[in-house]
Amino acid sequence: MNSKLLKKKANDGVALIIVLGLLSVLTMLTVAFAISMRVERLAARNYADGVRAQHLVRVAMERAMDEIQTQMSDPHCQYYPDWPNHAIGSTASGALVDPPLFMGEAMNLVPGVLHGGAAAVSASTSWQNITDFSGETVGRVAFIVADCSGLIDMNFMGGANRHWSTNINEVDISGLFGSAAVADDFLYFRTNLFMRYETAAEFKAMNTAYAQAAPYVVAFSYDRNKDEYPDYTTANLALVGTPQVVLKPKFHINDITNYPCYYDLGNYASYRDAYASYQPSFDGTKNFRDHYWDKLIRLLQDGLPNEGDRYDDIMYNLLNYLDPDRVPQCGENWPWRHTEGNEAVPLINEVVFQKVESPPWPHENHYAFHIELWFPYAPVVVSAADRFELHVGVFGPTFADAPPEIGTNNVLEYTMVDDDLEWTWASNEWSFVMNIETMAFNTASEIIVISSPTNKYISFPYVMTNGETAYAPLGDGVIITNEYGNTVVMS
Repeated sequence: MNSKLLKKKANDGVALIIVLGLLSVLTMLTVAFAISMRVERLAARNYADGVRAQHLVRVAMERAMDEIQTQMSDPHCQYYPDWPNHAIGSTASGALVDPPLFMGEAMNLVPGVLHGGAAAVSASTSWQNITDFSGETVGRVAFIVADCSGLIDMNFMGGANRHWSTNINEVDISGLFGSAAVADDFLYFRTNLFMRYETAAEFKAMNTAYAQAAPYVVAFSYDRNKDEYPDYTTANLALVGTPQVVLKPKFHINDITNYPCYYDLGNYASYRDAYASYQPSFDGTKNFRDHYWDKLIRLLQDGLPNEGDRYDDIMYNLLNYLDPDRVPQCGENWPWRHTEGNEAVPLINEVVFQKVESPPWPHENHYAFHIELWFPYAPVVVSAADRFELHVGVFGPTFADAPPEIGTNNVLEYTMVDDDLEWTWASNEWSFVMNIETMAFNTASEIIVISSPTNKYISFPYVMTNGETAYAPLGDGVIITNEYGNTVVMS
């Protein structure tokens, strides 16, 4: 009896404990659920606020783009906006943005050279209220637009050799950084470590040595219609800057590399012959005349309407600039008679013809040419491998056997002899050829002077009554018969 009583007393309260335990678990679950719901509600609210903020940012961007389009839509085709501070800000009847919009992290997004203009605009920037369909204000936006035209993209500038001049990676950036060493350091780290900069502030923070360049670089650049340009015809001018503007495909001037004439090195008539023969491209789908020459000529006529008959000359200048050789070309057989079609060759800067006053003939009437050559091109140089030569010749007043294209113009002319170019029509005793071994811009050889060799001095010998040979002076009006039997008027 006593044992049963003791056993019953030991089991008393178990149900209470179980119930209390279940209630505790339910309480914890309820609290956890309530906390979870509160977190979920806050997360949902934050997400909604984030989406609303993103939409407001898009609204601000669209309004900024609309403001740009409004200011750019004029008949003068202002592709570079005429903004006094190189920036504009949002304006409306709303309150001014206070504190000013252009401060803090916003300054990191604008190149330093534009900070002054952006700050000036920021002082008068106003909020623009955003309303829903019922007219209720759901938010407000403000913006500043900075004109970065002419600044260079820090993620693409430099790093390549100058070739076609069509890409900003061909730009020499040593002047931007103040020295070639700092520029090389920048290119190395951009390529191997940092890969891409997002803001000018980040660019500057990577290395204080970049501080000189930081104000003039941007982190983003984009041309959405890089292969199109506005049609500049009169009817289309009013549409420039609007969605209705007529765009035309750009002409790719480097397409010249698709034609064999581009690789016909050393031939001064390769483009002329390719034009005359409708030379096909390598793949046979185009010809040089219709798909390159005539198209580029029409563009030149549109862009330079007052050049008269000089479009061929401009064309040859372009092609000579593009091709890899240094042989000037033009539409005739004698490119050396033309200033068009220039290449990086030594230029004749000055020609002096004067009496020789030094030995071996100190008192005789002998005359010499002194030709000053100038080489103003960089970075190319003249070397012996280029085989540049200076040809000097003196001609008589007429050529009985001269071809019609030369006539009596006393023009130097090449002729082909055994597949080599040689000079004709020059007086043998007064013409000479001198090799141009080396010339380089900004060096002692940038300007050189080549003079007549001593055996090529110009003189007019005649036999005196005593049988001795004398030399008539120029400019005395003397009529003599020289040793070659030619009558010469010295005037």
